[in-house]
Amino acid sequence: MMIMKKIIAICAVLTIAAAMPAAAEEHTAKTVNGHANVCGKMPGKQGETVTIKVTNGDTIQHIDQQKIDSNGQYNFSFEYDPSYTVLVNYNGTAVNESITAAEALTYFDADIKLAENGDVAKLFANINNIYNFDTANRNIKIITAFYDENEVLMGTGVYENAEFNKDMVRKMNIPSGSTKIKCYLWEDLKPLIAGVQKNIGENKSISCWGDSLTYGVGADSGKSYPAVLQELVGGNITVHNMGIGGETTATIAARQGGVPFKLLSDVTIPADKSAVNVWLDSTAPLVQPGNDGINPCYIDNIMGTLTYDNNTGKYYFTRSEAGDAKKVLAGSEIITNASLEKSGDISIIFTGANDELIYEHQQNALIERQKNMIKKLGDNPEYIVIGITTKTLDERHDINELMKKTYGNRYIDMKTYLSDEKTYQDNNITLTDEDKQDISEGKIPRSILISDGVHFNNVGYKLIANKVYEKLSELGIVVGK
Repeated sequence: MMIMKKIIAICAVLTIAAAMPAAAEEHTAKTVNGHANVCGKMPGKQGETVTIKVTNGDTIQHIDQQKIDSNGQYNFSFEYDPSYTVLVNYNGTAVNESITAAEALTYFDADIKLAENGDVAKLFANINNIYNFDTANRNIKIITAFYDENEVLMGTGVYENAEFNKDMVRKMNIPSGSTKIKCYLWEDLKPLIAGVQKNIGENKSISCWGDSLTYGVGADSGKSYPAVLQELVGGNITVHNMGIGGETTATIAARQGGVPFKLLSDVTIPADKSAVNVWLDSTAPLVQPGNDGINPCYIDNIMGTLTYDNNTGKYYFTRSEAGDAKKVLAGSEIITNASLEKSGDISIIFTGANDELIYEHQQNALIERQKNMIKKLGDNPEYIVIGITTKTLDERHDINELMKKTYGNRYIDMKTYLSDEKTYQDNNITLTDEDKQDISEGKIPRSILISDGVHFNNVGYKLIANKVYEKLSELGIVVGK
């Protein structure tokens, strides 16, 4: 019944036109499990353009354009919800009446270099100069649709002509990973949006991977940086605190699945559900409390639970269901629950405070583990890496510079940010004389730390959360403030 309602909803939009094309033409739509397919047959229209725009209120959910093929056909597919409005147009003629005053909806591909620094004026100049289309003194808007190299829509934006609106947005926010911009021209339509949230889906979430600085040691209940980030992103996105105190990047990456745990020696998993001692590589999980993401886990396709005995310092594996006894060889991987359930999450990686980073090879090892965590996220990962906040700016200079070079605009130099007086001026935080002395020595001011000088208090974690949220907004992952 729900599927039928969706079919009726989308078909109704496509069939309301008072002046539909000739009877020989067909325009149909179907939905299955929330996925829509809009297609049509337009004999004699080969080579003409058909544009589709799917909106939810002021948010663009999908926008695309095709040439009618040699058989006179077009076909669009996209995720669909009954709340969406579907607008279809070909060669400036509305297939439905929802678009009433649109210019012919041709688009042009703009190489990212054409929009260097996100300069909207350059786009309008290219329209005028290359495409012989005069935008002067006209309320022309550009819908910019950003795509990666695999033609995946990364985000959209709507911009106005500076000659018509002197208060227009002059810089575009180009999502990271974009390699192409498709520019759609619209005239005399009310502004749709200033920016668009990337469609991350109902079940998407953010996983914050780290140690005690992510867990929130020093913060009151509900005041860790992931908890504050949850308040900032709202209820449509779930934030998971995956921080465990005392862990190195190696252990965190093993829990996440980027660099899996491995058995150091052969082990025979018994047929019954009795625990068996297993020896892990140099990683050391389950020592401190928190949402570790390990269980249920799998060893050689046998599901079970990994536990740690604080008294003996040993690890044990207990299978979930009885079965055949099985010998598992040294080097076999332990597949964690998080590696299966959270590999598609937006990930915040904040590791390294517990790593030995004196020598270059140690710093390179940290980077490789973090890169493997990112690789685990799939082909189009969404992530942010936070730099190390412990010790002084000079002591952390090399590793934080290496992170900056490696991760580019997905990196937050949190140490520098929290060691800058301007940060506190911008956030209306009054620094003490001792705080200013700390900053002069390349340290984070003691007023936002607890007595151990490592972990933050509520104020410090809030600053971290705000900076992470700002970066997520800058990258187009969430809606900015």
